Amino acid sequence: LFNVIIGEKKMKKVLNYLMQNGDKVIHLLVCMIIVLVVGRGDMLVWHRPMMVAVTIAFFVAVFIGIVKELIDFFRGGWFDAKDLLFDFVGAVIGSLLFIFMVF
Repeated sequence: LFNVIIGEKKMKKVLNYLMQNGDKVIHLLVCMIIVLVVGRGDMLVWHRPMMVAVTIAFFVAVFIGIVKELIDFFRGGWFDAKDLLFDFVGAVIGSLLFIFMVF
């Protein structure tokens, strides 16, 4: 499906990048999972509407990603903006999945 949307050549580039940068895939997946778990938990515990729950979950996932990068930086590592980008993308994908799963 993605081959049709963005083209086979670009899809191969994307897959090669992701295979060489497994850490980025982990950032994306973890933020997706955070959104799904926090959003569902918010709806079950506080009975908030879906859009409120997913918004809160989105910001929680992005916040956790930022804090993780700050911890890395202050421990002598690098603040990686690409990790933050993948955190953001994971939070967006997780939010969309959450909305489609709840409806």
